[in-house]
Amino acid sequence: MALINPALSIKERYGVLAQAGGTEPPFGLCYLAAALIKDGHCAYIVDAQALNKNCQEAADLVLEQQPR
Repeated sequence: MALINPALSIKERYGVLAQAGGTEPPFGLCYLAAALIKDGHCAYIVDAQALNKNCQEAADLVLEQQPR
């Protein structure tokens, strides 16, 4: 299962609160992936923002894994 953190700018992510927003790892996705793995599922995270990938490039990374 692919969990994707989209490549959004600070402004896109936080809107009017952009000045208060920060750039942190996608901890929520990490928690979800850990729960999925613990339950016996295969899960991975594509952090498009950290990888500096646009939406299409992130989708290509997921497709490389040949999901069902």
